[in-house]
Amino acid sequence: MTVVLVVAGIVVLYVLLNVLTFVLPRTFVKKRQAAKNAERERFAAEAGWRFDASVPELTTRYPVPPFTEHGDRRVAFGVLSGVQEGVPFTAFDFRMRTGVRTGLLWSEETEVHTVFALRLPVPIPPLRLFAVASQKFADQPAPRTADPEFNKRYLIEDGDPAVVNRLFTPAATRLMVENDIGNLSVRGGELVCTASKVFAKTSAREIAERVRVLAMVVHAITRGGQR
Repeated sequence: MTVVLVVAGIVVLYVLLNVLTFVLPRTFVKKRQAAKNAERERFAAEAGWRFDASVPELTTRYPVPPFTEHGDRRVAFGVLSGVQEGVPFTAFDFRMRTGVRTGLLWSEETEVHTVFALRLPVPIPPLRLFAVASQKFADQPAPRTADPEFNKRYLIEDGDPAVVNRLFTPAATRLMVENDIGNLSVRGGELVCTASKVFAKTSAREIAERVRVLAMVVHAITRGGQR
């Protein structure tokens, strides 16, 4: 009888631990998604923007990290779209599961990135810049613009360095550095920027401010492309 009770206790403990490490975190993620959606829907109504709770096709639209990295259970939610500083934009959170640990305890690892995509008014060749601190491999060339601080902070992962140097005028590089803009790509007629927060959520007002800054970057590099 004692052995049966011990075994039963172990089973109950195992179930409870898995609830703590697997079920509750997933519940928390869903509640946070609902809270973000509610906040952004209210903000969109005030700003005259469009809000969508989820747009599945956005999870495969952009051929840049983090979309090209390993992960499943992909969701694009809290989608805001409109026009800022004369530039059409879409901003949303992209979440994916990056790993599952099974062992004695089940648990999931997830990443959430806030994505900003702004429509370019003129064609610009594909390119990708990475903040040096977030770059896995530092063997890519650095820009050689007129801004030495910008040149120290970024690497060119993709694109013609000569084009990057022409597009990123002092106005553009100043905006990038002062506003700590990290990963930035140009693909399919859009400027795409991603950012991630490990614990804090990105508020709707923070999204609006980031979109405003990125719209100014779009104008600056557009002028650079016309030189």
